[in-house]
Amino acid sequence: MTPEAYWRTLKKNHPDLSEQEYWFLLCDVWGCSRAHLIGKEISTIEWASITSKIERLAQGEPLAYILGYVDFLDCSYQVSKDVLVPRSDTEWWMATLLQQWGERDHPAHILDLGTGSGVLLLSALRHFPQAKGLGVDIDPGACALAYRNAKALQLTDRASFVESHWLTNVSGTFDLVLCNPPYIAHDDEEVEWRAKHYEPAHALFAEQQGMEAFVEILATLPVFLKPSSYVVFECGHLQAQAVRQLMMQAGCNGVDILHDGAGHQRALMGRWGLHGNEFFPMA
Repeated sequence: MTPEAYWRTLKKNHPDLSEQEYWFLLCDVWGCSRAHLIGKEISTIEWASITSKIERLAQGEPLAYILGYVDFLDCSYQVSKDVLVPRSDTEWWMATLLQQWGERDHPAHILDLGTGSGVLLLSALRHFPQAKGLGVDIDPGACALAYRNAKALQLTDRASFVESHWLTNVSGTFDLVLCNPPYIAHDDEEVEWRAKHYEPAHALFAEQQGMEAFVEILATLPVFLKPSSYVVFECGHLQAQAVRQLMMQAGCNGVDILHDGAGHQRALMGRWGLHGNEFFPMA
């Protein structure tokens, strides 16, 4: 059976299945391009080698969990069900942040709160070759996974990870703080089904209509900051102004808003100790 014929049969039973993800899975497992597979008769034995993965995809499991990795800013990172799958929205604003950093002083010490697979911290360390960083996560499995990613990128001499509920087990001060906390309200009906059923709830959902983590972190974060430290939070696109207000109340002077690929307000960058917005115009 050809991959096209297999897809047509599969689609009848699973109408919501992504054709793009189907082809990506086939190409990844068999190590070839889509062009190479089109029209090719695949043997029963070859199909048997991938059937279980296709069934997992058809049931709604995120492709990244099936493959065991995700690409983020030109690097591949291991992922597991211990961590949230890094999103393209996150990749978009992180790329913007690093591109716009320019000739400003590079941060020497970076803190990543809720590090998960470590993509934010490790991307920053790749961009700032003299920096050292600490990734924090409440889940020991996430910390272990982030360390493996650091090892794969040969960054273990500059990256360390600690199991902690936010800042509880953190010491020292930092020039740059990155944080992609849980920010979805428990009653949010727009959450993607596969995220709700497969990804760790503690990395997605928060009390206080999704604002709990921002409130808790900002209550103690200032003592971990240096003069003129930068702090970046990802947030829901309808939360930006509320999070901005919390940051200002905590001592931030000037907050810039970073957008995702759809143009939504997706992250906020504030600088402590200085007035004015230095990166991006407010939107």
